[in-house]
Amino acid sequence: MDFTTRYKADAIKDSTIFITGGASGIGAAMAERCAELGAHVMIGDINATLGEALATKLRNSSGNPHHYFIETDVSSFTSLSAAFTTALSLSPSNHIHHVIANAGITDSTSLTELPPSPTAPCPPPPTSTLTINLLGVFFTTRLALHHFRLNHHTEDAHLLLVGSMASFLESPPMMAQYTASKHGVLGLFHSLRLSAGDQAPAQFRVNMLCPYFIDTPILPTKAKLLLAGVELAKKEDAVDAVVRLCAVRAARGRCVVVAPRSAGGVQEMDWEELKEIEPFTGRVVGLIRAGGTVRKAVRLVGDVGRLAGWMWVAGALAAMVMGMTVMAMR
Repeated sequence: MDFTTRYKADAIKDSTIFITGGASGIGAAMAERCAELGAHVMIGDINATLGEALATKLRNSSGNPHHYFIETDVSSFTSLSAAFTTALSLSPSNHIHHVIANAGITDSTSLTELPPSPTAPCPPPPTSTLTINLLGVFFTTRLALHHFRLNHHTEDAHLLLVGSMASFLESPPMMAQYTASKHGVLGLFHSLRLSAGDQAPAQFRVNMLCPYFIDTPILPTKAKLLLAGVELAKKEDAVDAVVRLCAVRAARGRCVVVAPRSAGGVQEMDWEELKEIEPFTGRVVGLIRAGGTVRKAVRLVGDVGRLAGWMWVAGALAAMVMGMTVMAMR
């Protein structure tokens, strides 16, 4: 799939798109772009304040009254099932054409953080990230397949799973939950890509989006500090990839990576690469790491200054200069 070619983005006009985790971050950016193109957007999220505000904004900016917020907890099948039912009732066509399983969180608690004493009771690890990022996607997938059966054979029935570059990469213990959940989403995609099951609609299609790190609320400060100086992927590239996958009905079984632009930007991982992902990820990560040293150093100072404060950066630089002076005097 060539992401440099033009496509008819307005092909999603009048379609109903249900986005989980659609009240903030990439999900909100997806919602805004889809509304601009004339789609009817259903925002499923647990954050009612952000969700209602975004739905109101979309209605006012587009002049389309069919943008709604639906309070949704993807970790609860009951809540998610009710959200799908509501989305169907609010859809002008009484159908849902695209479901974007985007809801996700992260937790920087390390799996290897254990009690000081080996004789002390070991508390259970946090599992909220696994529950929302993986179980929530399983729930979303099941309900999407169920409701897609209502669609007429001429209508689209598209499920887009949002994974991550963490679906392929190794990660430190502080990202164990997140990485495990995104590996799980990739495994689900593998299964759905081969067969959606006997009860799935014939026209059902599935794709997967795997962004590299993007500066959104899901990225914790610890991770931002670790990534200081590293070029991030662009939110607008991810959104354009989503719209393309929704608009181009020939897009089936595609796994699309959104890398930093210096590492190729939006690109497809083909099926052979999906079988052996190490060559692909090695190539992309190698390109990311190959960025100019000076450019990365400048970005590092800017990122750390923004996150930790410029006084902290000034103090660190002063200490560095003092240390170099002392070394030179020896």
